[in-house]
Amino acid sequence: MALAKGRHLVKAHLGRGFEPHKCVKIVLFVTKGPFHRGTESINSLLDHNALAFARLRTHMVTAPKPRLRRSRYERAASPIPLNRTRRDEEICAALRDFGFLSTIQLCSWVFGSLTALPYLRERVRKLFDARELHRQFLIEQPRGSPTTVHSLKPRNHHYRSQLFMRHTLEANELLVLARKLTQASPGFHLARVFTEYQLKRIPIYVASNSHKQAVIADAFIDLRTPEQHCVAFELDRDTAFRDPICAKVEGWLEAERGPYQDWAGADRLTVAFVVTQGGERRVTQLLNWTENVLRETGRQLSADLFRFAAFDPATANPEQVFFRPIWKRPFEQQLVPLIQGG
Repeated sequence: MALAKGRHLVKAHLGRGFEPHKCVKIVLFVTKGPFHRGTESINSLLDHNALAFARLRTHMVTAPKPRLRRSRYERAASPIPLNRTRRDEEICAALRDFGFLSTIQLCSWVFGSLTALPYLRERVRKLFDARELHRQFLIEQPRGSPTTVHSLKPRNHHYRSQLFMRHTLEANELLVLARKLTQASPGFHLARVFTEYQLKRIPIYVASNSHKQAVIADAFIDLRTPEQHCVAFELDRDTAFRDPICAKVEGWLEAERGPYQDWAGADRLTVAFVVTQGGERRVTQLLNWTENVLRETGRQLSADLFRFAAFDPATANPEQVFFRPIWKRPFEQQLVPLIQGG
């Protein structure tokens, strides 16, 4: 009875057409199923169905393996030709200016909202397969999908690069925040925007102890409301110690005396320290260090140059960041807005 059942399964299976994943099920049913009688039953089955079993075995060896779907983290084995669209040019231009952008930031900057996120992912995938851009991934948490970071040039993936990338993305998020403000308020517009990637190539040089010191912000905007408001952002992730912060404050005090005006072609400037790690404790620490520098240099009247606040640029409200009193100023207890008259 077991042999008849086994022969019936093999013949029926071969008659319907070969399916590789079912072959093992047939053999296991005959050898380990409810009708198993040991090796004698198998030998008898082979004797009676030698031709059918040979055909089955041939199919198992020579049948092509099913093609697995390529992971979204993998690149095509060879470049896939691509005809660039206008949106592709805008995506590459944004990466050329910023250096590095996450998928969300890229969509917000190019399209102005996240409604086009599926279309953007399709375009960056095609650009990635065509070797037009590169990607790397930031592990934000032990579980879940990593953050995809796009760039025009490849970059190594060691630990220091991960820390650098988080700082760069948060600094770029401040510029995306300013872009959202101009989109929500038609009366405002960004006359100039400089990313960290660009500012490192055009720093402000000041004289410091018989040598030149480069003053480099993490982001810079020239916002017109229609008055001109220039803001240099300094992003702080609670990683720098006292001496580097004091040197940066001294550099901005020297830049205010003339080098900044020559560099920007403008008189007004606000240096905004944005704390993303450490909260109010870090804000108080930065305030104390800045106040000490102002006292030591006798520049207390320049206290209005600096602002300090703690928030996450990725989730902050643009109007609250720029026009609401959430910022602290040296030697004052009252909170002030970043830009007056908004």
